[in-house]
Amino acid sequence: MDTASRETTIGNLVNFGVMMPAIIMAIYILPRTFSYANPFIIFLFAFLPILRRFLGKSIRGFVYPAAILIAAASILIWAASISGAISKRYLVIGTPVNEPFMVSITLVIGIVTLLEGIFAGKLYSVITLMAFSSLTFLDLMAAFIVFRETGYPFFTSYMYVELMEYEAMYTLVVYGYEFSLPLATFTIPINSYLIGGFVISMVSIIVAAYRNGNRSMDRSRSFAYSVLYGSILGGASFYFITAMSRFSLQFLAISIVIVVMIYAIIRTDPGRKGDGA
Repeated sequence: MDTASRETTIGNLVNFGVMMPAIIMAIYILPRTFSYANPFIIFLFAFLPILRRFLGKSIRGFVYPAAILIAAASILIWAASISGAISKRYLVIGTPVNEPFMVSITLVIGIVTLLEGIFAGKLYSVITLMAFSSLTFLDLMAAFIVFRETGYPFFTSYMYVELMEYEAMYTLVVYGYEFSLPLATFTIPINSYLIGGFVISMVSIIVAAYRNGNRSMDRSRSFAYSVLYGSILGGASFYFITAMSRFSLQFLAISIVIVVMIYAIIRTDPGRKGDGA
């Protein structure tokens, strides 16, 4: 394996660690919600991040637009069929816009951002994609928890959670407060795994930051030091988050840890120091 391939492999492994919270949620929620989704939409988009890696750069950018056009054409065929504009026999290749379609869109966003995060080349891109993927899967997890705890149909629970989130955002912007969301009321089944996942993610972000910021240094020393430094901070963060979880403030603790971590990375950035900041 040449140096470039080795660097790419190590980078993907570090990105895998950064994406760990989303991966844990995906492992939990995908088997439980896939049956409520539209399989055509899922399979049309889910493997595109991997497919793009085997295509040339000249056509790589057309993969997602092509998939969107295929999905849009399928929706138009469905709409034309139910309206009588074309024969109803075309319904077999049509995609109805209904509850499974909405669940599919949510799953697709989570899966695509998760896979793109693993293959992303820039650290800020990986962190952004991790946030998008985690929030998307957290959305579905809230719907599934409401479904499990209340006995409402899954699609009813899904729409209930979506409406609550929109209402919470509206009241936060307009009135300065927000309603309690389902995840603040019900227990998260994988809470301890999520805490561990965020700690692994934080350690991986620190490793990635040191790898990107110390390319002129000896790679082995830089990598080993970043793992040691990240593990120490990760252990301290784990105990802090665990202690806060006793007061149901684990997500607040995770937010504080992430903000402190990002601030520390910015302050220790070699490029920033070189500019005299």
